[in-house]
Amino acid sequence: MRRKLLIPIGIICLLADLIYEGYRSILYILVKVAGGNLTQLCTLWGIGDIAVVAGRIIGATLSSIGIISLTYALGYILTCILPISILYTSLPTLYTAYIIERLGKGLRGPSRDIIIKVIAEKTGRAFGIVEALDQVGAVAGPLILLSLYYISRSIRTFLTYCTIILTIFSIILIINLLSISPRIREVARGLRGRGLLRPSRKSIIYSIGTLLTTSCLFPIAGIQYISSISTGIGSGLKMFTICMIVSTIIALAVGEISEKKSSIILTIILPLTSIISLLYPSAIYVIGILYGISLSVIEVLFRGLASNIGDVGVYSIISLTICIGMFISSILFPIIYYAKIIVALTYIFATYVPGIVIILLGLRE
Repeated sequence: MRRKLLIPIGIICLLADLIYEGYRSILYILVKVAGGNLTQLCTLWGIGDIAVVAGRIIGATLSSIGIISLTYALGYILTCILPISILYTSLPTLYTAYIIERLGKGLRGPSRDIIIKVIAEKTGRAFGIVEALDQVGAVAGPLILLSLYYISRSIRTFLTYCTIILTIFSIILIINLLSISPRIREVARGLRGRGLLRPSRKSIIYSIGTLLTTSCLFPIAGIQYISSISTGIGSGLKMFTICMIVSTIIALAVGEISEKKSSIILTIILPLTSIISLLYPSAIYVIGILYGISLSVIEVLFRGLASNIGDVGVYSIISLTICIGMFISSILFPIIYYAKIIVALTYIFATYVPGIVIILLGLRE
């Protein structure tokens, strides 16, 4: 039966998250090994968010004309390029691999959502199951690589282990993908996706608010980089792992209250995280926890609050504006970091406060 596809789809999500979140957890190490600096790392991180935006637009367009199974499969296959760039570490290789993977992440999103909607009897529960497996992968990837870090005697040995383990999971991902491809094609045959839905004026206002508010959160990769200078190169990996674990746990609690307008108070964690991470970058455990909560606010709360607008079109652009907000903060972070603290505080205030005001305007009855 079609709904039996749900678990295999969730397992594929788990494997993909394990690979790319594991890779993202050590990206700051890879950039350092390649001779890169903070600016190059943050630029790569930011361009990755724009690649997700481009991928989602392409994926939605292709899905809207019925090219669903191909975009679904290709989006996941592109993830498997990441392990190759670890052994052959250079900045051009890292940029190429990371951008291709991020493009694939955006590409598969719309087609995957359409497939889940078609095969599920209860869409909410179906997305919940897939998201739960997704989060298992997001935690498992960094956790496995953190374990490998402690059994390695050198960074080069560690990166070799990372390549081997991520390659193994990439092969498993492709095997699983091939095993369900015939059933995915059957579901997709003759199906027309909805593509990019046209959002209302309120949805556009709300999405602009989320863009500005998200822009006040500095990129975790940048904080990993500067933290590792004073506390050791492995500290950033610990921070990222803690972030993923906390994000998974907190997302459940945030989800319960995310539709209430009063929950907007939780967004204060975004500027707070940026301020503390800038002032105390060596406090890796505290920063890891704060970032975990911040990610839950971005991924769950903003989408939950959007339900108050009553416009399905808001969901077609909110993911894009969040990515653009992250791109802005990533590109500007090196400049802000090397400037005086008053510049950082001004930037945080100038993005967060107007962002919240605009969100409230978008949620107004």
